[in-house]
Amino acid sequence: MKQGSSIRRYTLITIKLVVAVAILVWLARSGHLDLAVVGAARDHWPWLLAAQLLFGVVQWMCAVRWRWLLRATGVECGMLRVFQLTLAGLLFNQVLIGSTGGDVYRVLAFRVNSTERRMAIVASVAIDRVLGLYAIILVVPLALLWNRALIGQSRIVDLVLLACLVAVVLLPGVAWFLYRLSMGSSLAGTTWISRWLEMARNSLRPFRGQRALLLRAFVVSFVSQILIVVFNIMLAFSILGTDIPWPSFFLLIPIAMLGMAVPINPPGALGTGEAMYVFLLGLVGVGSGGVISLLQRFTTVLWALPGALAFVLPAPSSDRYNDATTEKES
Repeated sequence: MKQGSSIRRYTLITIKLVVAVAILVWLARSGHLDLAVVGAARDHWPWLLAAQLLFGVVQWMCAVRWRWLLRATGVECGMLRVFQLTLAGLLFNQVLIGSTGGDVYRVLAFRVNSTERRMAIVASVAIDRVLGLYAIILVVPLALLWNRALIGQSRIVDLVLLACLVAVVLLPGVAWFLYRLSMGSSLAGTTWISRWLEMARNSLRPFRGQRALLLRAFVVSFVSQILIVVFNIMLAFSILGTDIPWPSFFLLIPIAMLGMAVPINPPGALGTGEAMYVFLLGLVGVGSGGVISLLQRFTTVLWALPGALAFVLPAPSSDRYNDATTEKES
């Protein structure tokens, strides 16, 4: 059974990689991936440089947000180390199937000696991911306020817009339920549902009464998602100049990001991400969406490489993954 599962997993990986390569080849042959336009970046290099720096700032903000959540679980880790692990997560997201490889690594990077503490760290990573996802979803209906002309141009886009509007309303209700769950008493029962809910309750316990922290973390998430759109606009300016309909990026880029976050994508949404950029930006007449996506991928890998140091450099003695609760007790 285990061997059969491995075969199916590797077969699926192979199929996804083949699909990714096929999409890139098709985009190149159809003229949607003309790398010659990258040469224009020599004339607009300040935009390209600013984009690289802005991406680094966003990753630092993400690291700050995650460190806040880690502290709520009682885990203390130096800021530079958290930043390095955040970059390492970027690296895993680019090389593993789907977009959760970085999250798995961030959990396993911590050496803890109790299941409860491990689950608390899992909760910190999960909340970190959910806050970022909700921030992306919230940007879409807000950006629709000045992009109403795009309604009706694509049935796919209309469905995504509808889904985002529904999610903006429903997700706070789910968050309220989970918050009430963390405040409640232990759940009795032997069914898998009751066991799952009890595990979720225990994992969320460190965030009980931390509404100010969660609100602050969400604000950072929202600002970082806005800056990611600005980052994409800067990349577009670097190869196309500033005479493009850049306000529409605040609607289309988050939609592309949501599509790229779906786990069925190839590693790092290779190929599928470029296709989404081509399709979505093509709706507003931007013809080099695939190249913009590749530039974004190049920037991601460039910043992810320092994260590889997490595998070869030991954590400094003053920067170990300390369980703050245990230290206080001792």
